[in-house]
Amino acid sequence: MISNFNGATYVRRCLTALRQLNYPAVEIIVIDAGSTDESVAILQSEFPTVKVVHAEHVGIGTAINIGIRVSRGNLLLLDYNIDEMAAPGFLDCLVDALQSSAEIGAVGGTRLLDGTDDIVDSMGGIVYLAGYYPRIGQGRKYSEITHEPFEVDYLGHMLVRRRILEEVGLFDEDFYIYGEDTDFCIRIRRAGYKILQVPAAVTYHAGSGTMGEGSVRYVYFFERAHMRLVLKHCPVAMLPIGLMVTALVRMLYVALRIPIFRRAISHTSLSYLASRGTPSHFRAVVDGTSWNLKNLFQTLASRAALGRRAKHRRSLDS
Repeated sequence: MISNFNGATYVRRCLTALRQLNYPAVEIIVIDAGSTDESVAILQSEFPTVKVVHAEHVGIGTAINIGIRVSRGNLLLLDYNIDEMAAPGFLDCLVDALQSSAEIGAVGGTRLLDGTDDIVDSMGGIVYLAGYYPRIGQGRKYSEITHEPFEVDYLGHMLVRRRILEEVGLFDEDFYIYGEDTDFCIRIRRAGYKILQVPAAVTYHAGSGTMGEGSVRYVYFFERAHMRLVLKHCPVAMLPIGLMVTALVRMLYVALRIPIFRRAISHTSLSYLASRGTPSHFRAVVDGTSWNLKNLFQTLASRAALGRRAKHRRSLDS
């Protein structure tokens, strides 16, 4: 299932690639979040067999949950992006990996940068619960990385069995955009399952194709999600460190308002941040922080619910 918002630039190639998968009998569901471009018209005229669900002004987490409820299959590909294009053998590789062991809760493939054949966008990622969630393989050559499956902490898209949702719940809709995938995978791992990266399962990914990486909207939702992940999942003993990491990110955006700092980082690996020194970007970070403060009790309630679920699971196991 795919969430779409103004994805007209990508919808044709995304769905054409999915229709050309080697795997048989694929149900494709697109949840449209109130697009105002031509993407819905393209879906209706050129892809009549695709199930389109109209759900205006919803985030990715909500869109995924809507798709789960209307889907029929026992294997669900979740959080697949409209700006991805799958290779023909993509789904076969994922299904084989998922069905190889009951201990595996989710599998995901390699995202290569759109327009390349050998540069990795991501191969899943690592979760440091104090607030650092780096991608694996980003910027490396795909040809130089192992093609054997390996364990990771989170995935950008994931194939799961439907029954896993009964154990870990649906996607957390409060993340809206960004963070919902990491949150979902953290819960799968806490339920005792492995998460597997399958390098041979390849898609080509534009990366924030509809959001615009580095845009004000991107910064707002990304930093809002980052702070909520810390508040929801950081262990109590590590929470001061997690909050310090969050504060350092906010201080970075303060520093980006200083021209000499922007010039200094423009020649480093952080050069991509130099364009984020506008008042609007700073305001986006402030607004993302404010959202978390306003919704703190709701986040803490979600955190407590996870603790109760884990305790219940341990009692069943014993």
